[in-house]
Amino acid sequence: MYYSINTKTFISRKTNEEKPKDVITLVNCSPKLVIKQFVENYPKSKRTDNPELIMKVWKGFLFRWRLQLKDLKLQRKIKNYS
Repeated sequence: MYYSINTKTFISRKTNEEKPKDVITLVNCSPKLVIKQFVENYPKSKRTDNPELIMKVWKGFLFRWRLQLKDLKLQRKIKNYS
């Protein structure tokens, strides 16, 4: 999934397609439902051309939902409370 700095939109492409110009890469591979949930919850009014802020929001989204992406498989992080 990419984020276009110019148009302030999210772009989802297959891995074998070329990377668009002027974009930052949020994640190389991700399940479609995770991308859909993130894009729907990210308000258009908060979109910016600052790549660091976008990455911070993406990582915060994954942390908030305790998601971890490994080898195209979605895993939930579970803490051991002992």
